[in-house]
Amino acid sequence: MSDWTSQQIQLHRELLEKTHPLKSWRQVAEHCFDDCEFHDPASPAEVAEAEAKLGIALPKELKAFYLQSDGLFANYGANLIMSIQDCLAENHTMRSSPGYRKLYMPFDHLLIFGGAGNGDLFFFPVMIDGSLGNENVFIGSRN
Repeated sequence: MSDWTSQQIQLHRELLEKTHPLKSWRQVAEHCFDDCEFHDPASPAEVAEAEAKLGIALPKELKAFYLQSDGLFANYGANLIMSIQDCLAENHTMRSSPGYRKLYMPFDHLLIFGGAGNGDLFFFPVMIDGSLGNENVFIGSRN
């Protein structure tokens, strides 16, 4: 996991204050980055197919985002929210790659959906029963 500096913690607190009450992820992204690159929305069928392939229901905010934009590039080209297809491919690779299985703990308990552009990945924890324990976003370092 990445350690946050006191400056990053303060910026995070300021962001929370500015975006309260909660707004859509799209609104938050537009507020934080001046280089947002949104995509055409995913269809409800694409979202349902992704949920079936992943074996879990996507968090409501992520699902709502996909129905507005199938992915988001911002912060100088970082793939902050992967397209549905990239999300499926990344989770499949991380969960099934023999190389990863030898080097790391299993990734089956993570729903990876984006990244910071520096190797850090954004994910939701997946509980043993396949549900999401909560809808908090976590950051993990691949490096």
